[in-house]
Amino acid sequence: MWFTENPWPPLMISGILACILLGAWYSRRRNGLLLAGLAAIAGCVAIYFIEKSIVTDAEVVEANIYKLTSSFQNKDRDAVLALISVQALELRQLVSKAMRDVDLGSDLDIKDVSVELINDKSQAITHFRANGTVTYRQFNAGFRPSRWELRWQREGADWRIVEIVRLHPLKNERMGVFDHGE
Repeated sequence: MWFTENPWPPLMISGILACILLGAWYSRRRNGLLLAGLAAIAGCVAIYFIEKSIVTDAEVVEANIYKLTSSFQNKDRDAVLALISVQALELRQLVSKAMRDVDLGSDLDIKDVSVELINDKSQAITHFRANGTVTYRQFNAGFRPSRWELRWQREGADWRIVEIVRLHPLKNERMGVFDHGE
């Protein structure tokens, strides 16, 4: 539902309506206009709290991206592997190797996150950029931009990663996870 994904249109409409009604009340001093303006303000507050109380699947998957990158950065292997499907054995091994060989600096910045739900909302495809200082096997590779595509599937109540694809930072081409990407 669009309202739960983006509350700004109804918030803006309600806020503009409140301003118009309160402006009209100020010039005419009619109690009905004051009450309507206050009701529009109350509507803004209600919309805000309703939106905060509804967590969509896309928001859960997006939050998992931040949890994944933070856990990887902090070397929390259990937290990282908890986000990867137990059926994806090769992926789990690849991620375990990456956690041993790769260190991410404190300047890690996650940007341009997008989530697309597919297959009746049972799967998701996410894209994001991860930029920061990378150290690979004790060799400081410096500041590196990267783009990632993750495929998720719902497993019970949770979302788990089933595929990780590294993309070239500028082109829409696949890269190996450990490629330098120049």
